[in-house]
Amino acid sequence: MHTITARLKNLFLSSWHPFLWFFLVGFLIYGQALFFGFSYFDDNILILERIHQLRDISSLGNVFQNDVFHLAHHPGSYYRPLLVLSFMVDALVAGANPLIFHFSNILIHVLSVCILFVLLQELFPFRGKVFCFSLLFLVHPANVQAVVWLPGRNDLLLAFFAMTSFLFFIKDLQHPCLRKSLGHFVLFFLALMTKESAVALPVLCFCYFVFVQKGRIAQLPVKFYLGWVLCLGLWFLCRSAALKTMGIGMAVSFGSVLQNSPAIILYLGKVFFPFNLSVFPILRDSSLWWGILAIFMMSIVVSCFQSKRRPMIVFGFLWFLFFISFALLRVTSPEAPADFLEHRLYVPMVGILLVLLGMQNNSLGRYGPRLAILIFVSSFLAFSLINMSYAKNFQDRLTFWQRAVKDAPGAALVHANLGAMYYFDKKFEPAIYEYQQALALNPRQDMVHSNLALIFEKQDRFLEAEQEFLTELSLSPRYADGYFNLGLLRYRQRRIDEARQLMRQTISLDPYHVGAHQALAVDFYHSGDKENLSLYLQKLKEMNLAISSDFLQKVNLW
Repeated sequence: MHTITARLKNLFLSSWHPFLWFFLVGFLIYGQALFFGFSYFDDNILILERIHQLRDISSLGNVFQNDVFHLAHHPGSYYRPLLVLSFMVDALVAGANPLIFHFSNILIHVLSVCILFVLLQELFPFRGKVFCFSLLFLVHPANVQAVVWLPGRNDLLLAFFAMTSFLFFIKDLQHPCLRKSLGHFVLFFLALMTKESAVALPVLCFCYFVFVQKGRIAQLPVKFYLGWVLCLGLWFLCRSAALKTMGIGMAVSFGSVLQNSPAIILYLGKVFFPFNLSVFPILRDSSLWWGILAIFMMSIVVSCFQSKRRPMIVFGFLWFLFFISFALLRVTSPEAPADFLEHRLYVPMVGILLVLLGMQNNSLGRYGPRLAILIFVSSFLAFSLINMSYAKNFQDRLTFWQRAVKDAPGAALVHANLGAMYYFDKKFEPAIYEYQQALALNPRQDMVHSNLALIFEKQDRFLEAEQEFLTELSLSPRYADGYFNLGLLRYRQRRIDEARQLMRQTISLDPYHVGAHQALAVDFYHSGDKENLSLYLQKLKEMNLAISSDFLQKVNLW
C-alpha cells in the first residue's frame, strides 16, 4: 500500500509533474472549445468588427487611449487595454480565425491554475491537497464561461496578474528585496490595466498582513503604501484620459452593490453545486436555494471548526467578498435586469479555495484519507463531465443565444440578440418574433428598432424601416450603427446629402467604423469628387483597409 502511495505521489506531485498534469487535463477538458466559433456576445464587437485595427501594429498606441468598446462618455465604457492587446496578438497570428483566440484562453487558464498551485503551496504545507484543489478549480464548471467565452479572457488575465502580484507580496514580506517589490507593483499595475476590480488587491494585501501575519499597521513597510498609491494614481490618469471623464459614479455603484447583493447567494450556489449554470443569469429567472444551502453548510462547518488557520479562513472570505462585490456593480431596472455572468466568479472563487483549505484537519480518523480521496475523485469526474457538456452552449452564436433565452426568458437583451442571430441566418419571421418579445419586456431595448428596420428594408417596407431607424436614434442618440444603417437607407432613397451627413455622424461617434468610411469612399468615387475620395481612401489606408479601383467599380450603394 505504501509502495502504491509513493508511486502515485511521484507520478502526480514530484517536481514539475503537477504543472504537466494541469496542461494535459486543461487541454483535454477544454479542447473542444478550439473548434468553437464566436458567440456574438461582445466578441463580435471586440474582435470581428475591430479585426482591421487589431491586425494593424501601428494602432498599438490607440489600445491605451480608448475604452474597450470605443464608447467614451457612456455607461458601458471600460478601460481594459491589456485585454485588447492580447486580442491584437492573436489577430496578428491568425486574423479572425477563432481557433487561436480559444487556444489563448485555454492557455491563460492553465497558466493561471499553475500560479494558483504555487500560491496555495506558499500558504499551506500540504502539497497533495493543494494539487487536488487546483485540479478542481481547473475543471470547475462555473469557470467554463471565463475560458470558452472569448471576452472571459479578461478574468483569466486578472487572475494571473493578481495572484502573481500577491505571491510576490507574500515572498517580499518573508524576505524583503527590491526584485520582489518591483514584481509585486508591476504585476499589480498590469492587473489594473486588465480590469477595474484589481483595485481590491492592496486592501487584500493589507488584510493578509494584519489578519494572517498578525502584523500591526505601522509595521507594514512604507514602500507598499507608496507603491500602491503610485500604481493607482497612474492607472486612474490613464483611465480618465481614455474614458474622457474623471468621475467613477461611486454613489450609483455602492447603491447597486446593495441592490444586487442577493447575487452573492447565487454565486455561492454555483461554487458548491455547479449544475445550476446559466450562460446569461439574471436574478428573477434564477434559483437561490442552492446558494442558501451552501451558506447553511458553510456556517455549520465554520462555527464547529477549531483551527490555528482560522485567520486564513477569514482572509479567504474577504478575498471572495471583495472581488465578488465588483460583479454587483450592475445598474438594474424592471425593464433591464442586471446580469450576473459566471466569468466574474473566476477570481473570487480563489477565496473559497482558501477557506476550504484553511478548514483542513485530521479529525476523521483512519478512514479520513480514503474518504477525502473518494470525494475528490467523485467531484473531479462530475465537474469534468458537467464542464464538457455545459461548454457546448458556447459553440456558436445561435446555440449560445437559444440557451440564453431558455435561461433568462425575462431579459429583453437575450431575445434581441437571438433575433439578431435569426436575422443573420435570413430567418426573418423568427427574428421579428424575438424582437417583439424583447420590446414587450423593454420598449427601450438597444438596437431592436434598428434591427427591425433592417428586416423591413430587405422586405422593401421603406417607410416602416425609416420610422424604426428614427425611433432607435431617439432612444440611443450615440448609437453609431443606427446612423450608418439609416444612411444606407437614405442612399437607396437617393437622398444623398442626408446620407453623407449620417455617415459623417457615424464616424464622429466611431472613428474606426469601416462601413461608413467605405460608403463615403464609394459615394465620392461615383460622384467624381476626387478630393473627398482621396481623403477617405487615405483614412481607409491608415486603417489598413485601402480599397482598390476594381472594388469601387463593382460596388454600388444604390
